[in-house]
Amino acid sequence: MYLNLYSITNMRKPNIHIINLQKSLVKSIQEKKLLPGEYLPSENVLAEKFNLSRSTVRAVLAGLEKKQLVIKKPGKGTMVNGANRIKPVKTPVKYFGVDLCSENDFGSAWYYGKLMEGIKAECETAGGRIILVSDKQYLHADIPEVNGQIILKHDTWPEKAILILKEKKIPVAVINRMVSDDQLNCIAVNNEDAAEKAVDYLICLGHTKIGIIGGVSPDAHDRKAGYVKAMGKKNITVYEDFIFMKEPGNGIFSGLKTFLAENGLTAVFVCSGYYLSFTAPLLAELKIKVPEDMSVICFDDVEGHGFYPLPQLTCVRQPLFEMGMEAVRMLSDNAVPFGNRKIFDAEIVVRKSCGEKIK
Repeated sequence: MYLNLYSITNMRKPNIHIINLQKSLVKSIQEKKLLPGEYLPSENVLAEKFNLSRSTVRAVLAGLEKKQLVIKKPGKGTMVNGANRIKPVKTPVKYFGVDLCSENDFGSAWYYGKLMEGIKAECETAGGRIILVSDKQYLHADIPEVNGQIILKHDTWPEKAILILKEKKIPVAVINRMVSDDQLNCIAVNNEDAAEKAVDYLICLGHTKIGIIGGVSPDAHDRKAGYVKAMGKKNITVYEDFIFMKEPGNGIFSGLKTFLAENGLTAVFVCSGYYLSFTAPLLAELKIKVPEDMSVICFDDVEGHGFYPLPQLTCVRQPLFEMGMEAVRMLSDNAVPFGNRKIFDAEIVVRKSCGEKIK
């Protein structure tokens, strides 16, 4: 069995401001309130009017350009496509599968929720529908009719399920993982580059005793490489004692507690919000004040979710909304349904958990 996404009451609703912007622009074009060759209001005007960021407005406009409703003119703005003179016709509804995530998944609040907002927003533009599909449905032949499959957690999918997708020629978009299979579309940030920028920020504040905390996944491996690269560029020695990269399991709390208490660290780079859930309570237990005793920067933007006894968190923010939109666009493009790669830039968001520059 599979469920329509909109019947799941505990899922986050799409951002109403994004939906309003999409509907308003499409309606204005179809009703000739905006004529072919006429420029849309600027990104700043649209952002203020619809209470959105400029990056989100750009993502919405990119979606309309993909549908050939508008054309972006560098240095001038975005105008209505002059070739778009025929009346819109109804196209068959496309169904996009999205893998089910565990209700106990610690990342669902800030990570999967934001991705789903982007996926749902682009489906609204594309006239698509979302179906929740797990890998087990493919393994047990209970396969829904989908036009594409979005995979949010690639590491949980067995190879057999991926093989079935490829045999059925169902295009796949893997989010937040660059895999070697050239038949799969991939969307991710440059983990190594983003981690390097995060650690470099700590170094610029005067820190040299910088620890790293994370797991052993491919993402964590790349983020560790960014940590090592940033330290090496400033000729700062990377001691093994400053690296805590382990899978969750028995003993992780005691090991991490020792790591934080006994290595004389003045800053830590936490590779994910999941590992921050271990780190934050231990800092409180050890009475290590943030940022007075130790600065903290996290790869995920978990601010506002109320899990941590920490000051406002400096973080690496992934453009999750835009990544979700891009997954739907890749699967909607029948011309190139396989092997696309899209790497997004992440940004450093400076808040209070890193404090001032060390004097």
